[in-house]
Amino acid sequence: ISSGINRRNWIKSNETKHHIINPQTQLSAETDLIAVTVIADSASQADILAKSLIIMGSKNGIEYAKQNHIPAFFIKKDFKVE
Repeated sequence: ISSGINRRNWIKSNETKHHIINPQTQLSAETDLIAVTVIADSASQADILAKSLIIMGSKNGIEYAKQNHIPAFFIKKDFKVE
């Protein structure tokens, strides 16, 4: 399952907003990632993990995925894939 900020977005007060909400701020997550794809046992588990990794950002998200053996692809805003 893939999740990203490149779809379901809009402009409000001259700022681009998206549907992935950081639970700590209750605002669109500020991240250096465009999208994350995760392979998991279920679609719902993969969706939750992908959104969580986006919120974490590339540095923390990649480290978390490695430590927890989560198969994931990260697409950064500079279009680099990790």
